[in-house]
Amino acid sequence: MSKQSNNDFEVVEQDANFKTLFPATIFVEKNTMEQQYEHLKSEVKEFEREWLALTKDDLSPSDVGMSRIGFLPEFLELVNNASPERVIEELYDMMHSAETLARKFAKEKGVDVDKVQQRIVSKNNERRYYE
Repeated sequence: MSKQSNNDFEVVEQDANFKTLFPATIFVEKNTMEQQYEHLKSEVKEFEREWLALTKDDLSPSDVGMSRIGFLPEFLELVNNASPERVIEELYDMMHSAETLARKFAKEKGVDVDKVQQRIVSKNNERRYYE
């Protein structure tokens, strides 16, 4: 694995045909596309829970899918331990899972992910998102 600087963040180059932030996980080989998609959805849900626990003052168990009584200890832990760091941790877990899915698209579907990344940067540059 090698690192190279790419403006404002470190890029990890690993057996991928595009710039990555994370090393490849075992799930690039182990998971099917559908399994990785489902995992990404679960990471989005975890991020949302942490976000709501941090930002919503009147959070209820039903807001985060914990309305059954058996979820009360998990809900209380979520609320009592809410922090920006936990939100960022879940955000990066979600990003890592998304990057793993992108690796699978590159490997299994032949998608030129680097070209897609470049298109996104160009499009956002035209929209003046980087000024």
